[in-house]
Amino acid sequence: MGLFVENLTRIGWTSDGGGGNSTLGQFQANVPGQGQAEQPRMVFLAQVRQYIVGEPVPVAPGSEGSVTLANIKTALDAISADLAGSTGTPIITPAELAIIQGWASGQP
Repeated sequence: MGLFVENLTRIGWTSDGGGGNSTLGQFQANVPGQGQAEQPRMVFLAQVRQYIVGEPVPVAPGSEGSVTLANIKTALDAISADLAGSTGTPIITPAELAIIQGWASGQP
């Protein structure tokens, strides 16, 4: 059986950091922490765009039991390129980016 990495990326509107602890989220399944130490993070306050992308982990058939972090990182790098790469057709298109940029001026 092969290995596959699925990534849920959410880009959302939040406070600019001046909200203090009032905008920190609780640890929940859909509100994870941030950083490698999983520290509390600010929660989204308004608009959110969500993208789900997956890529196979490049491991030779039959050697899935010896997968490395480098193999997983390769899949994650491919996901990053799928979302916002400078070549090909990224999922976050100029139209998607315009929606995100419009949030600053009150657009939905």
